[in-house]
Amino acid sequence: MCVLTIFFQNFQRNKIFQSFKIFYLFKTNQVNQLYKIFYSYILTEKQLEENSFPKWFDNTASINETQTNQQKKLAIIPNLNPSQQTKKLDNIKKLATTPNDQTAAIMNQTCKRCNKTFQLRSKDYFYLTSNSECIFHWGKLRNVRVDKAIEHKYSCCSGGMDSQGCDTGKHVYDGIYNGNGNGLNLTGYVQVSLLSNEEDTKLSNNVYALDCEMCYTTKGLELTRISIVDMHLNEVYESLVKPDTQILDYNTRWSGLTEESLKNCNKKLKHVQSDLMKLFNKNTILIGHSLESDFKALKLIHTNVIDTSVVFPHKMGAPYKRALRNLMSEFLQKIIQEDVQGHDSKEDAAACVSLMIWKINEDLRSKKFANIFK
Repeated sequence: MCVLTIFFQNFQRNKIFQSFKIFYLFKTNQVNQLYKIFYSYILTEKQLEENSFPKWFDNTASINETQTNQQKKLAIIPNLNPSQQTKKLDNIKKLATTPNDQTAAIMNQTCKRCNKTFQLRSKDYFYLTSNSECIFHWGKLRNVRVDKAIEHKYSCCSGGMDSQGCDTGKHVYDGIYNGNGNGLNLTGYVQVSLLSNEEDTKLSNNVYALDCEMCYTTKGLELTRISIVDMHLNEVYESLVKPDTQILDYNTRWSGLTEESLKNCNKKLKHVQSDLMKLFNKNTILIGHSLESDFKALKLIHTNVIDTSVVFPHKMGAPYKRALRNLMSEFLQKIIQEDVQGHDSKEDAAACVSLMIWKINEDLRSKKFANIFK
């Protein structure tokens, strides 16, 4: 029995490579053919917009511009009632420019956890000590059968829909764009470059998966960790990131990160963006789950995207999305995100690659890629 066949049988036991053809491409590192296969799953322009991926506001920001020049351009998070966001920004601007008025220095925000109003100081986004305490449920409402009836219970404490929250903390919000993906006039975004030299050409057919962890700051959700793996699940990039603004909640339950984790971290978002500009180019395919959230945190604009939440849609359709852990359990019989210390962004990125390999294996049965294997 040849060595490749033995390797293939081992991978079959892990339920990833069910096709010898796709396994052979991975094992022999046939980058160009693999790139063509993955490319057939990238989101269309319409899908990018429907899923609120960031894009340039006026389409004048060229990918040939330097990173610094791009960051001076304005970006927009498309989709879902942008007029309300415009009104919100106008109100903030009006408050900030009203002379001789104590309220001019204050911004009102709505907490996404308890729906109460809280205040930030406009000039530096300082969280006012006069804000009330946030009392909330960190879990989600689930349908639970109780005495042959269906009731709504929170997953965190089994409390009912109208029960008082089981946790406390500071009020938080998603940022200048809201949780539905609306946002205008966003600064600091970058887009990866065109192929410009021989080194770029070598990297042009790369496929990576990425996942980010975020915390809540006084400017909303901000990046605290990024993990990137390649098609072979090898780590390509890993970094902690320290936000510039005051942190309100480290999201430890989900991110696994604490104040101690970032104590000695000096890397900022702009440093990560600079690193990614060297790693990616315009042709690079990026894979992730609900990747628009990661792009917002990274302030990244890119169009060669595979989103497993779109490739594996919810049975009820948009805007519903299936959880990554549920997809892994159903299709690969693998349990992820079980660590009580929080999610592992590297594990989540690797899970997205594994799901796509499973999908490719399934599609091979329908001869979808017959032209590639001629």
